[in-house]
Amino acid sequence: MGVSIIRLVRDLNLTLQKERSLAEEKPNIFRYGIAILAVTLISLSKLQFFNNQLNSTTTFLPLLGAVLISAWFGGLGPAILATFMSAVIADYYFLPPAKNWWEINKLVLVLIFILEGLTISFLSRFRSQAEEVRSRLAEIVESSVNAIIGMDLQGTITDWNRGARLLYGYTENEMIGKSIKTLIPTEYLPEFLSLLRYIKVGKRVKNYEISRLARDHRLIDVSLSISPIRNSTGRIIGASAIARDITESKQTERRKDEFIATASHELKTPVTSLKAYNQLLKKSLNKLKDKRIRHYVIKMDDQISRLSSLVVDLLDVTRVQSDELPLRIERFNLSLLIKETIEDIQPTSKKHKIILEGRKRLIVNADKNRLNQVVTNLISNAIKYSPSSSKIIVKILAKKRDALFSVQDFGQGIEPRDQDKIFERFFRVKDDQTSGLGMGLYICAVIIKRHRGKIWVDSKLDQGSTFFFSLPLNT
Repeated sequence: MGVSIIRLVRDLNLTLQKERSLAEEKPNIFRYGIAILAVTLISLSKLQFFNNQLNSTTTFLPLLGAVLISAWFGGLGPAILATFMSAVIADYYFLPPAKNWWEINKLVLVLIFILEGLTISFLSRFRSQAEEVRSRLAEIVESSVNAIIGMDLQGTITDWNRGARLLYGYTENEMIGKSIKTLIPTEYLPEFLSLLRYIKVGKRVKNYEISRLARDHRLIDVSLSISPIRNSTGRIIGASAIARDITESKQTERRKDEFIATASHELKTPVTSLKAYNQLLKKSLNKLKDKRIRHYVIKMDDQISRLSSLVVDLLDVTRVQSDELPLRIERFNLSLLIKETIEDIQPTSKKHKIILEGRKRLIVNADKNRLNQVVTNLISNAIKYSPSSSKIIVKILAKKRDALFSVQDFGQGIEPRDQDKIFERFFRVKDDQTSGLGMGLYICAVIIKRHRGKIWVDSKLDQGSTFFFSLPLNT
């Protein structure tokens, strides 16, 4: 109800402001003519019909009406003109003794009137400016290509812009007063109620990807941002939702995912076979004395391993996108897993010394292989992005009810603007000269979140980065 009243007041203000703008577009002679005419008519009426009230201090009330009329239909300049005209006429004709300019009591009253008139004039000007701002904002909302919908806290639609009509196919008259549930597929209703509870406590939702239902029953993928609407006292009375159509980009993304999945599966078998044949070749060449050939075979094996790792990452990405990333939960010592992982990685980097600190025993319930994948990725990245450093510090600690893991390097660091994006799919830091597709950290983040944990980074340019993840203990 509160939002509906606000909308009515807004529409009334916009209507009046448009009428006022039309008046201000008239020539100056018209605007100032309104002021002269208003003061003249009210003065003549007072002389004709209220002459017996010349000694009353209410003399100025009708003249204030002339100032208001001038301010409303003419603007600031005509209102000021009406103020001074009214003051002169009141001083000379209406205030006793009449036709006497210099009576001190009259001058005081006239000055008070002038102050009142100027106050009305400038307040009217400020009101006009505020209405112009509201009008521009309303025009921006109405002309936006995004769907902008206002609703109360029960989900009843109170505002519906042109972008909403184009996106969903419903007109404003069809949707005002209807429930927002009209646009929500049944399977998404619990999610909507959860978002509404979020808004009621004053929080905002940004870029939330979800599906909505159009008039022709099509499902539309949208990126949704919702903000609470507050009244003049700060109480939350509704919400505004901005929906951006991402259907086309989501379809492109799905096609890309399908291609990656197909390519990954097609590559997996020949890469595995190639790896096996190369292992046989290495064993056969071990007896040869030609070190160059053995060196080339070892290099080839390294490249095949990298290709195999890339294929595995691609498969993991497609499993994540289809929500099919399996977890095999078991109880194990996380500290021991990290120690063994470091022992496997250390021989691959002679320049870096990997230092392990912290607890020697931390029991978790998790997927051992997946966590090994995360730890391996984070430590390998630390080595890769700190080529001038000589050490990597790995810590495993218990903090309250969580196991806290960290990997600290002393390399180039990450720009602050990139730190929030570093765990996004296919994201790569600008000017990154290393190989890779930007999938490793994304997969790490998904694995940790699937374990109900958290992952984050703390980094400073030219000082290095520390990557953290936390997992619940014994859950």
